This record gives sequence, C-alpha cells and structure tokens, in this order.
Amino acid sequence: MKRAQFTSILLSLLVVACARPEYVTAAAPTTGSKGTQLTQCAAKFSGGACVGLEWESYPAEGEFGTFVFRTFNEADGQVRPVEFEGQMQVMLWMPGMGHGSSPVVVQRLDVGYYRASQVFFSMPGEWEIRFLIKEGTQVRDRASIALRY
Repeated sequence: MKRAQFTSILLSLLVVACARPEYVTAAAPTTGSKGTQLTQCAAKFSGGACVGLEWESYPAEGEFGTFVFRTFNEADGQVRPVEFEGQMQVMLWMPGMGHGSSPVVVQRLDVGYYRASQVFFSMPGEWEIRFLIKEGTQVRDRASIALRY
C-alpha cells in the first residue's frame, strides 16, 4: 500500500513541476525606440563581436514569437556589421531544467542581420537565447542572452 501511495505522489509532483500555472503571464521586454536594441551589445562572441536583438512579436502562451538580431563590432563609436563564416543558428535553452525548446528558424536578411522565427518558450522560468556559429555539426563560436519568461 505504501509503495502505491509513494508512486502516486511522485507522479503528481512530476505533473505539477512542469505545468504552467494559470497566474503566470509573460510580458514582452521593454524596448526603446525602434531599432535601438539592435545596436546595443546584449552579448559577445569569444572573438569580441556583439549581438543585439529586438523583438518583433514576443511569444505568448501557445503562440510563437519573432525577433531580429544583428552581429556587429563597435569601434570608434561606429557599429560595423560582422558576417561569420559558417551557419548562424539560434537555440533556446533552459539551463535549470537541462532542455531546450522547439527549433528556431533563422533567416539571413543582410550582412550581419537576421530574423529568428518560431520562437517558443515551453514553460516559464530562466531561459537563454544561444547564438551559435556552426560549421557542419561543430560549434565555432557562441554568445548567449539570459532572460526570464
């Protein structure tokens, strides 16, 4: 009898731990004037290049979001686009849970300028948006931005 109770309690805790509470709402991060976030260095790659992003539509419960981002260098007050060799990928990762979300679609718009779509956070909590420069299956460089959903 005790084993059945223990199993029942354990299963209940697993279901509750991953459930999205009804009282949690995700609000879009505040941004300044249109385009200003794209020239602010939100994260750096190991080579020193920056990434800046701006939400076009923040993901809501059951809906995908979209953001644009730029890769650039800052020198002498100038923002210069950076084009990396290899493929730019974006991965959503929840470090505290050890898993990610559905694949993000990345579209190159111009030199160092991209759109990420199909952005979906599967549950509330601490997330990272990871920007990966890949050659084949090997990651050549990375930068990440932490956020709370």
